[in-house]
Amino acid sequence: MLNLTLLRTLVVVIGISLFTLLAVQFYWLNNAIRLEQLNFVSLANNAISDITKRMEGQEALDALYRAAARTEMRNSDKLKDVVMTPGLPSGNLANDQMPGMRETPMGTSRLNQLNLSVMSQASGSTDTGTAFLEQLLGDKNLASNRNLMVEFVKEIQSSRQRSIGDRINLTDLDSVIRQVLETYGITSPYKYELVKADNAFFKKIAQENKQASAQQVFFGKLFPSDLVPTHSYLVLRFVNQQPYFFRNIARQLVLSLLAIILLGLSFFMLVTLLFRQKRLSELKTDFINNMTHELKTPIATINLASEALFDSRISESPATMVRYNRIIYDENQRLKDHVDRILNIALLEKSGFTLRYHQLDLHALLDKVIDQSELRINQQHATLTIRKEANRTTLMADEMHLINVFTNLIDNALKYTRQQPEITLRTSNTRIGVSVFVSDNGIGMSPGQIKKVFDKFYRVPTGDVHDVKGFGLGLAYVKTIIELHGGYIQVVSEPGKGSTFEVYLPFEQNKLN
Repeated sequence: MLNLTLLRTLVVVIGISLFTLLAVQFYWLNNAIRLEQLNFVSLANNAISDITKRMEGQEALDALYRAAARTEMRNSDKLKDVVMTPGLPSGNLANDQMPGMRETPMGTSRLNQLNLSVMSQASGSTDTGTAFLEQLLGDKNLASNRNLMVEFVKEIQSSRQRSIGDRINLTDLDSVIRQVLETYGITSPYKYELVKADNAFFKKIAQENKQASAQQVFFGKLFPSDLVPTHSYLVLRFVNQQPYFFRNIARQLVLSLLAIILLGLSFFMLVTLLFRQKRLSELKTDFINNMTHELKTPIATINLASEALFDSRISESPATMVRYNRIIYDENQRLKDHVDRILNIALLEKSGFTLRYHQLDLHALLDKVIDQSELRINQQHATLTIRKEANRTTLMADEMHLINVFTNLIDNALKYTRQQPEITLRTSNTRIGVSVFVSDNGIGMSPGQIKKVFDKFYRVPTGDVHDVKGFGLGLAYVKTIIELHGGYIQVVSEPGKGSTFEVYLPFEQNKLN
């Protein structure tokens, strides 16, 4: 038998282990979300920096277009082939017409060489416009084209004197934001705006991020290369970042939740099984002890009565011999009943067990049960009333096992009472079967006892009364037999008010309730 202290210790250890694993899982998930948040912040900051640099590079390229147009360095088609770099929005000037340009071999060659150099150095980077501008200003051959450089500088200065609203084309900005965020894999919904920043602006953003418990507002300075700061910023607000975070850890999250659920179910099933095994072990121990006592008592009584019959004085008294023979017979019958109950339960547990069905009349079967129980009924001065209210009582059933069923129910009604037993058998019909009600005036049962009364080895406690004999197998056997017949058994009872067992049996086995 499982030791209760050991069992409790085992449950506590397993519980601590389980909750430790759950804590580790939640800690890991929390860290995973936190890392995703940090990664998102890093990506968003890089993205907004990239966006502002692209817009600045775009402005420089637009200025170069206009300067080239004025100096008539070359026609617009070749200029577009040279200056336009992959991944950079073209701007409005990409489609401008630049008539009257003349091709300058030196300028065209240098612009082509410079473009190839920029694309080589800026591969993998999105800041191609700024890189082009830096290369352009540092190139000696192109810088020697005084007219181009003068016009270019004029265009740059002219651009920087305009307002932010004039310097940035919102259509281009929207396109750049979408492209850059897509490049960085950011798919969270966003809103953007252009603002003139001051200290109150930065405090407001800090407060907004604090209230959200995560950074969701990002800003980048526009045209950071201006000699005179514009104090203008591009602000990106990400409306809902949670789907982005959970999508990135969806697989880990699902696996973790599955592991947690499986661990919880396993723990619950293990604990339930352990306590069930402990209870079953205790019941079996009680059953063995009780069975030993129940079998030894009639054997000892038979032994004493048999020894007494060897006494010559008893043989001279016929009445005394009859009394001792009656004792031997009764105790032998009692011993047989005990063995039959044990063998019946063992028989039911065999996989090959089957009932032997044949047509019988239930009222006639109940008459046989009453005849067999008459001796025990008379010994306890019990009153047995039978009310045959069913009109149709012919059904397919196993006679021997049904007799055992109702005999068990009557025996329980006789045993579990503190007064003169009063038992009532009543039959009634349903549409497809017949019910037998066995009522008594016994000690009754509580709702908790009713739930266990059909369990194997369970015996209803009788308080201070310890003369109730049995193994706790009778009702388990009854329930099994009735269910094998396609019926059911249920009980209504209250402590101190007796019990009523209802046995329902269908007329035919293919019409189950």
